[in-house]
Amino acid sequence: MPPREFKGIPYSAIVARWFKLSGGEPQRGERNDKLHRLASHLRYITDNNEALLLRIMPRYGLGEEEMRGLIRSACTSKFYSMPKTMREALEQEKSSRPDVPDGEASPSSTPQPSSIAPPMPEKLPALIKLLISRTPALYRPAVAHAVFPSLAAHLWKVRFRYIDNVEHEATLMNVLMAGTGAGKDCISMPINRIMADIRMRDEENLRREREWKNEVNSKGSNKDKRQRPEGLVIQEIDADMTNPAFVMRTAEADGHFLYTKMNEIDQFDALRGAGRGAQQFQIMCLAFDPGNRYGQTRVGAMSITEKVTIRFNWNAATTIQKG
Repeated sequence: MPPREFKGIPYSAIVARWFKLSGGEPQRGERNDKLHRLASHLRYITDNNEALLLRIMPRYGLGEEEMRGLIRSACTSKFYSMPKTMREALEQEKSSRPDVPDGEASPSSTPQPSSIAPPMPEKLPALIKLLISRTPALYRPAVAHAVFPSLAAHLWKVRFRYIDNVEHEATLMNVLMAGTGAGKDCISMPINRIMADIRMRDEENLRREREWKNEVNSKGSNKDKRQRPEGLVIQEIDADMTNPAFVMRTAEADGHFLYTKMNEIDQFDALRGAGRGAQQFQIMCLAFDPGNRYGQTRVGAMSITEKVTIRFNWNAATTIQKG
């Protein structure tokens, strides 16, 4: 008979604990994704045994062949260290079972830091409470932190006196670090809601910019060309934009904050620039300095020559190791 437990803990209890740590049991529309993630975690305590996984994995309505394909896919990916969620499920189940000897369920003799966030405050600002109201409990701390850069992008010419007695604007940046497949995309929908009004205005100005570009490109080099339209405030920028484009968007933003959301933090490297290098880190640092000055000088008539004050908020996600 195949084993029904791992080091004294039933697989069924480990699965139940894993679901609690992962935002609850899968709902329709996320079953395949969540069960695939569960299988990819369970394989670390089942010797990558597909037959055993097929026996202990919950189905949630999926057919036998669908489960076989899902488990086969999970078992053929590369092995790394045991995922933190599985490690914590084992540790928590062990601590809840005094009959399990010390060390029996421990996957490693090396103490590992917990990835469980501190408990949320009992009282939250009304806006934060609203923004996390549809978020599973496991992801609420991440969302509560991540919404601030996009919220602050709505402020214009607003200053705060900080504890250092210097007036600052609301420069806010957030990096969400978690393991692969940990659900880092949980911040996307709240940010989409927050940015909806800015995106609507940006879309109109992008349309005006496209029309102007088409008009300019349709005329010969000797024809009179209309000047670039005024009031092209476009706040949400592409994560992979070039340094000249960043300077231009900042100049045209008329004191508004630029904003971007990066799925991977190394998308920021597009702003590295040619020649000097590391300009992306200079931009990060300057954004925190009140009245900072940044830009570029070019001799070409069509080149971007501007000096600007960087106002730039962003969200990024990455794995813990890369971060």
